[in-house]
Formats: sequence, C-alpha cells, structure tokens
Amino acid sequence: MNADEPIMSRTLPKALSADARQAGTKNAAAAADDIALALARHLRDREELLFTSRSISIGEMASTLAHEINQPVGTIVNVLRGVSARLARLPVAAEHQAQLDDLHQGLKLALDQAQFAGRIVGRIREFTQARQPEHKPLDLRALALECVALLDWEFTRQGVPVATEMPVPFWVVGDTVMLQQVVVNLLRNALQAHRGLPAQQAQVVLRLQALGEAEVELAIVDQGCGISGSAEGKLFVPFQSSKPDGMGIGLNICRSFVELHQGRLWFTHNPAPPGGCTFHLALRTTAAG
Repeated sequence: MNADEPIMSRTLPKALSADARQAGTKNAAAAADDIALALARHLRDREELLFTSRSISIGEMASTLAHEINQPVGTIVNVLRGVSARLARLPVAAEHQAQLDDLHQGLKLALDQAQFAGRIVGRIREFTQARQPEHKPLDLRALALECVALLDWEFTRQGVPVATEMPVPFWVVGDTVMLQQVVVNLLRNALQAHRGLPAQQAQVVLRLQALGEAEVELAIVDQGCGISGSAEGKLFVPFQSSKPDGMGIGLNICRSFVELHQGRLWFTHNPAPPGGCTFHLALRTTAAG
C-alpha cells in the first residue's frame, strides 16, 4: 500500500470487512433461528397429523366395534329376558322361594348391565357420526345412584365401601347415557385407585351440592393412591395413560362429554391423611322435570 495514500482510504476496506463479517454473523444467526422455527413447525405439524390419524383410526375402530358388539349384546338381553320369564312361570315350593328370588335378582342385575352396554354401544355409534347429545331434564342424584348400583358388584368384590352424601335431588339438562358414562368412568377410576391399599383405608364418597346459584357439583372422592405430578399434566391428554392396560381416552372422552353439556370437569388433591383425590363435575341446574 502507498504510504502517501490517505488514512481514510487505507482504513475503509478494513471497516467494510468488519461490517461484512458482522452482517454475515447476524445473517447466519437469523438463518439458524429460521431453521429452528421451521423444524419446530414441522415437528408440530407431524405430531398433529399423527394425532389426527390416530383419532380417525379410533373413530373407525369404535364404529366397527359398536356395530359388531351390538348383535351379541342384543342376544344376551333376549336370553336373560327369556330365562327370567321361564323362572317366573316355574312352580316352586314355598321353602325354595327365597332361592328363586335370589336368582331373579341376579338375572335382573345381569340384564341391567347388558342393557347399559347396549345403550353405550348405541351412543358410540351416534358419537362417531358427530351427532349432538340429547337435551332433556334429568335428576342428577338419581343418575348417580343408578351408576353406583351398576358397579355395586365391582365395589363389593374389591371390598371398597361407597357412601353417598346427596340429601336432595338436583335437576340438570343433558344426555342421560353420556352423563352416565362420565360418572361410571369416574367411579371405576376411584375404585382402581384403591388397588393394593389396606382395606381399612378404602372408601369412595359421592357428594352432591349446589355450586353457586346456577350450578350443581357432583364430587367423587377417593382415598386411593392419588395422582403423581408427572401424571397430573397428562391426565386429560388422549392416548396417555398411567395404567398398563389403559388406552388413555377415558378421561378425555369424559371431559368432551361434559363440555358438550357446557359443564366443567376437574380434580383436586385430598389432604393427607387419608389422601387420594376428588373429581368434580359441575353442570348447570334447571327446574325439576
């Protein structure tokens, strides 16, 4: 470089080179950010696609199962009705009447379970066809008691007592079968939460009370193992289950059914002892039907 060249002309190329390097670094950082965002969008879109695919598959599977199961369930109902009718015509001595009454009671319980299964199958077929729930007044206390009766043999077999604190009826507008599925699912979860625990600790309580002026709350309280912090965040996420044989769609479907009724479903931890958790179902009240 010529010594007589002005200082400005000697330093300008170096300054330009520094600016270019800085601009190049910024462009590289921006490009890296763009790539990271694009990758995140790609992964998110792929996850949503997989979720949609699994949801569609579940819907198709549910529709197929509902169609295939409907016939044997109907056959079971007809057989139970036929056996019950034959027993009613059977001449029995007075000393054997008590045993016959026990048989009738057992047949009635089996028939109730089969009819309940039939209603669920029918509702699944309607649900996969995106039909809206029925809207009619129903007694939530009577529905909860019916759900307890449906699962009475399961609670008895596992040795878990059920207590009810439902002094007065509350009327809501909703779909009987959908809400029945919600309560039955929550009761089964409460029952399963007591597996492996001491018998003296086991108890499930159903509480029905007003929640403000326009809502009623049905609380299902258990004294079971509780819900861990890791499971808590995924509780209502579909296809996520803490049970080894669970599909992870029970609570998600429950919440969907409740939201179709413009209601709310949530849970709280119970203080220890005895611990466990409480699931709360809140629905809008209406006048008695």
